[in-house]
Amino acid sequence: MVLFISTTVNHQDATPIIQHLQLKMDALRLGGLILVRGDVDATVPLRSWEDVLSNGRDLSPLALVEAENSVHCDDVVNLQFTSGTTGDPKAAMLCHL
Repeated sequence: MVLFISTTVNHQDATPIIQHLQLKMDALRLGGLILVRGDVDATVPLRSWEDVLSNGRDLSPLALVEAENSVHCDDVVNLQFTSGTTGDPKAAMLCHL
């Protein structure tokens, strides 16, 4: 599982959360943290979305087909957090369907 994150969430600095996630990567079974928006402080090394795109350019067409074939329609693609009308945040698992 890879987590896409920003250094700012709800106008708040997310650096402490990012640092905590980095400490717990193995326990959470995270394959990585990808920074999609924000500035990276040197104390919080992250791969950027631009790095991911750049690395993908070097993949062979066969590797892309293999990756595509490994994804199933019922695999979770996104955890969408919502507070709904009851207040406490809840994660809704969204799949490829």
